[in-house]
Amino acid sequence: MQRQISSRSLDPLVPRGARARNALNSLARFPPTTGPIWAVSMVKNEEDIIAESVINLFEQGVDHVLIADNASTDSTAEVLRSLAAQHPVHVISDPIVPYWQAEKVSLLTRAATRSGAAWIVPFDADEIWRAEGGTLAERLHATQAPVVTATWLDYLPIASGASPRAVERFPYRLKEPAELRKVAFRANWLVRVNIGSHSVALPQAESVPGLKVAHYRFRSVDQMLRKAKDGAKALQSSGLPASVPYWLELADEDEAGAQRFLDRLVDGADIVLDPVADW
Repeated sequence: MQRQISSRSLDPLVPRGARARNALNSLARFPPTTGPIWAVSMVKNEEDIIAESVINLFEQGVDHVLIADNASTDSTAEVLRSLAAQHPVHVISDPIVPYWQAEKVSLLTRAATRSGAAWIVPFDADEIWRAEGGTLAERLHATQAPVVTATWLDYLPIASGASPRAVERFPYRLKEPAELRKVAFRANWLVRVNIGSHSVALPQAESVPGLKVAHYRFRSVDQMLRKAKDGAKALQSSGLPASVPYWLELADEDEAGAQRFLDRLVDGADIVLDPVADW
């Protein structure tokens, strides 16, 4: 990886000795579970939802957010700067085009560990994280397990009202949860986050359930096309298999083609009303 995305360059301003001590402490068989929660992410062109997802994390008890902005060309960088002026949000620049998501998130995780994280929440900009029976922080701090899994629920772009918040505007989701899950895990210097942040390689990988993630992958035709074109470019330059097939399917479409894609998705779906605002 290039220097701009090395784990050391991602470290927030923590003294070197403290970084080394935190990394060593994370290797203990039973590291503490009640310390700081860090959420980490790489984002690109998510101006319409990144503030909502980050603020939700703080409302859920997350202590720090570390984000790599992957050369956004919309106002995502400005939104992140505004968030960083008001909250403990640490933003670094990621100019690397290929979709090396697993490697990048693993490096972000390592930087958060060196900065004193007890728990890591690898999130995407289009996700709203919640817990069952309390806040995210309460759920993580209450367990001794090294991994807590999250049910991943796909919400559909069937708008209800004109609220700028996705959790209020899009109350309908696919009835069945996605086969894949998301994970939060105890910080460990040896961790490797797998592509999509759906699983993690840890020395102790026992998991318990208890989290829910609302996934707002599609929010408008324009957003969907932009995401597909950016994603297809990153995938094609990475040399990796097509882990997100719809990016390649939509990359050459126009608005009419993207609308047809959405219509097919909605018309053929088993849909339920489940507003996240009521969780």
